[in-house]
Amino acid sequence: MKLWMFTLLLTVFPATASSDIITLGYDNDTFGYGYNPLSAGEAVAVRFTPEQAVVNIVGIRARIRAYSAACGENQFWILDDDGPEGSPGTTLYGPDRMTAPISWGWVQLDFEKSQVTTVEGEFYVAYIKTGTEGICADLGHSLGPGNGRYWEYKDKTWTWMGSSSPYQYNLRVLVEAEPVPTEKISWSRLKNRTVLRTLN
Repeated sequence: MKLWMFTLLLTVFPATASSDIITLGYDNDTFGYGYNPLSAGEAVAVRFTPEQAVVNIVGIRARIRAYSAACGENQFWILDDDGPEGSPGTTLYGPDRMTAPISWGWVQLDFEKSQVTTVEGEFYVAYIKTGTEGICADLGHSLGPGNGRYWEYKDKTWTWMGSSSPYQYNLRVLVEAEPVPTEKISWSRLKNRTVLRTLN
């Protein structure tokens, strides 16, 4: 007679796994003004703090005021927060272009599957100015209490706008939570016993 020891494995699928799309934003959702103190090639950025540890960025939303169809393309940029003192650092995606309507309005850039960017922790989404102020397009902003999330990019340098800056940029991001990985757990460990089978 032989005794064989078997360990049964149970795969657990956590109920918290989700692919719901979440919109993150820190403006007060009011129609404000076009943010004008930028020249072509300069940028503003918003620091985003998702509740989940890891998220997939699947799109960007922005309220844009475009003045001319000839230069209605706007550039967007996703960066890590690994710059000096948590400033925008490594490029994670872009810059990419989005065409805005000739008027105020929210526009949305939906990423193709190959463009989806996975990030861990905080990150930045930036709007890069194109063309001439008041002629091409401006990023909208609301006026409200400062929250310390906004940065400016001028002369190839990122500068924090401070915790009291009244600008709330109309720039948002669409994310989905990264599914929690499955875990294989020993059934015998759960039952605190080993399954024995007798073979004649």
